[in-house]
Amino acid sequence: MVAMASENLLQGDGTIDFMVRDAPDFEGDSGWVIFSTSNIGVDDLQPVSLNDLMDYYPALATVVMTPAPCEFEWVEGLQQFRPLKMSKIL
Repeated sequence: MVAMASENLLQGDGTIDFMVRDAPDFEGDSGWVIFSTSNIGVDDLQPVSLNDLMDYYPALATVVMTPAPCEFEWVEGLQQFRPLKMSKIL
């Protein structure tokens, strides 16, 4: 499955700050867009395998199967993702 992710996340460099799934998966596209606020420009988004991204960020496994629409933010103190209301980001 492919997701769009901030470029600096592709090598495990950075932290996932929030992620949005606005559409269900479709022919190999997971529908996820994963952001690091240190590199948030839309032009910086690159397609990446979710499996490869989970190698660097194993906590993704706890939320990637959540049906669309959904959003999550990373809570550093808890070391886990927390659901957001869709209107907060979009």
